[in-house]
Amino acid sequence: MRKGISKLIIISMMVLLSFTTVSASTESIVDISGMSIHQIQEQVDKGFITYEQLTGIYLDRIEAYNEQYAAIITVNKEALAQAKALDEEFKETGRRNMLHGIPVLVKDNIDVKGMPTTAGAKGLLKNLPNENAEIIENVIEAGGIVIAKANMDEFAFNAAMSKSMFGLVKNGYDLNTSSYGSSGGTGAGIAADLAVVGIGTDTGTSIRVPSSANNLYGLRPTKTTISSDGVIQFESTRDVSGPMAKYPEDAAILYGIMSGQKEILIDKADTSALEGLKVGILRSQYNKSPDYIQRLMDSKIQDLKDAGVKVSYVSSFSLSYDFDASNFCYEFGQYIKNTTGPIQSLKDLINSGEYSQYIDGYAGYNCESDYRNTQSFKTYQSKRDANIASANRQFANEGIDILIYPTITERLKSLSSSLYNSVDSYAYAISPQTGFPAMNVPMGFASGLPYGMEMVAKSDKDTLLLQVASYLDSVDSTYVLPEISPALYTPIEKIPQLQEIIAKEHKETEYKEVQEEMQAFLDNYSDYEDKEKTANELIAAYEAVPEILIQKEIARKAKIMKYIKISAIILTVVLLLLLLLILRVRKVNRIRNKRRRMQERR
Repeated sequence: MRKGISKLIIISMMVLLSFTTVSASTESIVDISGMSIHQIQEQVDKGFITYEQLTGIYLDRIEAYNEQYAAIITVNKEALAQAKALDEEFKETGRRNMLHGIPVLVKDNIDVKGMPTTAGAKGLLKNLPNENAEIIENVIEAGGIVIAKANMDEFAFNAAMSKSMFGLVKNGYDLNTSSYGSSGGTGAGIAADLAVVGIGTDTGTSIRVPSSANNLYGLRPTKTTISSDGVIQFESTRDVSGPMAKYPEDAAILYGIMSGQKEILIDKADTSALEGLKVGILRSQYNKSPDYIQRLMDSKIQDLKDAGVKVSYVSSFSLSYDFDASNFCYEFGQYIKNTTGPIQSLKDLINSGEYSQYIDGYAGYNCESDYRNTQSFKTYQSKRDANIASANRQFANEGIDILIYPTITERLKSLSSSLYNSVDSYAYAISPQTGFPAMNVPMGFASGLPYGMEMVAKSDKDTLLLQVASYLDSVDSTYVLPEISPALYTPIEKIPQLQEIIAKEHKETEYKEVQEEMQAFLDNYSDYEDKEKTANELIAAYEAVPEILIQKEIARKAKIMKYIKISAIILTVVLLLLLLLILRVRKVNRIRNKRRRMQERR
């Protein structure tokens, strides 16, 4: 029986798996599409998937769907090997933390050693960073796998789109709609489930606006909590990196690791952060939004009220706006020194001609001197300090902990429209001017397109924003896998039955042999051509074991009976021979006795 099952398994193996629309080389016994970090790690703990399989599945999704999105610039060729090593480590010593073995998508203005950092310009493809950006080093030390570098608006210049020499990024849910920018590649990539979580950067709106347009939680952290080393920045006074994720708990884990902390674990069931919380609704931004955005926001406001949060309306919240990227040329020159390649200054890149946007407009500003040493910068910084003081006063005067408003107050832009214009969003107005944390919270869909609301709090209240977001997600989780990037495979329905059978305890060798074959099938699931047939054969073999055992018992008893019969015959023969021997002895003895008596008479 075992030989028959083994033969079936060998015959069933096949490397190439065919699907109706796309092909995939990696499958698992669970469909990981849209899973959170916690859900994935639960599957790993149960032995249902490995980190190598997980990474292979995401690489397959990138191969299958990136052409339609233009979300990815470079794929990490070492990702599978890194995942395999993390599997071995997990078996030997357990996982480092929740990010262990999780594929991460990184915006391509952030250094990952061994991969070019282009910021969207092909002229930088031959430059390689000498080391990881500090936030990436933190991610890798935690066991995260940088699976790919994401497309972006070149040098992070635009918010209405993400366009570079590597293409125009399409929205995760609608290929005719903008993914916004400048972290649009990360936004579309995570929405389309090309990685579990992603990292973007935010100068004015560049994490939160693409997150809103792609149905993601996007956190612009408190400016001082995140290192900018190894990042090509546009305006360093404002630029900050942050997580973009399908779920707030995932954003919290990634943010904690990026900031050099242990991962931040948020329990959805813990609503203690909502006790005594006061939230203000920025009326001006709410009122200017289309009615369908207002309706989505009304639902979220009601969720907060239902949790006992005190909600009020704030008529205005204003700060002075200043933006100065005069130091861009100098800072790029400082950054590029830590790379190896032909480009060693902004002028080198301009001379190469391999860029698509207007970096030449910054070449005349302070390329050789640091603008931050000038009086103009000191004035600029004093205005920022005044904004921080003003924002703190307005939070205190309004008696609120969090201010919320729609992240985007317009219908999402069609790719057929002019994208070289501003975004109707208030996301630029508070957080970038103060360094305060702000976060996009998805609100749901209107006419098939996602919209979000922004929450902003005072400095170092990042975890509060994540906790509130977690509560809102627990009430109504908005993430859905886009119809235009569906799951590449569907596990067979018999898997739970196989798992249940494998878990049963049996003393009989025959059962154990079939259970071992079942486990081998699940362990090498993606290698089988006809999975349904193999599963049915294995289940049939398991169900046939009782009959096999009955037949073996019958055969055993028949053997015993045969042994008994033979033994009886042998015993009978022995007894007869013994009897004959006894009779012979007696006869001999009688003759001897008779002779002895005759001799005595003589």
